[in-house]
Amino acid sequence: MGSPRLIYDGECGICRAMVERLHWLGPVGRWEALPYQSLGDAGLRQLGLTPADCAREVQVVTGQGRIFAGPWAVNYLLWERWPGRILVAILFALPPLLLLEWVGYRLVARYRSRLSRWFGLTACAFSRSMRPASAEPNERGQGTTSPLQYDPR
Repeated sequence: MGSPRLIYDGECGICRAMVERLHWLGPVGRWEALPYQSLGDAGLRQLGLTPADCAREVQVVTGQGRIFAGPWAVNYLLWERWPGRILVAILFALPPLLLLEWVGYRLVARYRSRLSRWFGLTACAFSRSMRPASAEPNERGQGTTSPLQYDPR
């Protein structure tokens, strides 16, 4: 068991701005916030994650090894402090609000590069790095399509 780890996209302006505001979650050492790019594939694998998981949404790995992703990770973070617990309790008591949170998170995650630029934050490399591999013909002359992969260039 250890302290919970927040794994986020270190190239995303919105993600970095939010992580900088996490000081209210408690004393230093209680949380560890790491950009997934700093962990490498082996480090992510030890946590049960892939680069694609982390490029898609924020991840929280608890001290017990449980993984929360996306809006559930945000709720886990909020639950850790008293004022946030009220908000999470309201979200779960009123399912339409929980649905709105989920949709809102998905929209922000999808358009985070554009939103970063609009808010004057360093723009995400997401739109440049997450692209399908080129469809090159295989030995039979048929095109192949690979899933989206993170390219750190």
